[in-house]
Amino acid sequence: MRNRSNYTKSNLNRREAYLYRTSIVRREKIVIAFIFSMALLFSIFFFSLKVNAGNFKEETDSIKMYKSITIYLGDSFESIAEEYMSDEFSSEIKYIDEVLSINGMTRASKLVPGNKIIIPYYVSESIETNQVIEFSLAK
Repeated sequence: MRNRSNYTKSNLNRREAYLYRTSIVRREKIVIAFIFSMALLFSIFFFSLKVNAGNFKEETDSIKMYKSITIYLGDSFESIAEEYMSDEFSSEIKYIDEVLSINGMTRASKLVPGNKIIIPYYVSESIETNQVIEFSLAK
């Protein structure tokens, strides 16, 4: 016949062992969750700094303008970029992408001689260095 006090004591030991293991697992889960959340916060912080640093532009005395140009035979997006792109644009590809976006075109679009497209360009902000162009709407 079994001793009842030993049976109860053994159950208590199992119960204590179970509670001890559960508390350790709970602690480990909390530590892992904390480490994961800190890694997530640091990565968000790091990538937001990287994006902001990439968008940083030096102060310039230039104003972005737009004008319409006529397409001539032999014109390409690259030739237009070579002619009108200035140092304010970071690359020829970004300039061409902006021209495409302004005109609602894609990379597959063809330039048709005689058509007009809108292009961006920069001019100096000071009046002394800019030409003043006068025009009249009257015919």
